[in-house]
Amino acid sequence: MFQDYLIGFGGEIKSKTDSMNFPKDLRNRGMRHRSGFAFARSVFPSLVVVMSQDGGNHVFVNDDGVVLIGKNFLETRFDFF
Repeated sequence: MFQDYLIGFGGEIKSKTDSMNFPKDLRNRGMRHRSGFAFARSVFPSLVVVMSQDGGNHVFVNDDGVVLIGKNFLETRFDFF
């Protein structure tokens, strides 16, 4: 279970590495996606959810020092009550 969390809107998370180290399909994405990937790569363990109207939805997970990417998932509604 994650103990710390960060919720942000409209900010950019900078990484010490340049954009050439981003996966190929993220190089042309916007700031949200690049920042989410940079955060997941820098923080272990981490879970980042990026929802973007124009860039698709992505999940970045760093659970073993390697960032896994889930992309373009469908929004699903869960009713628990």
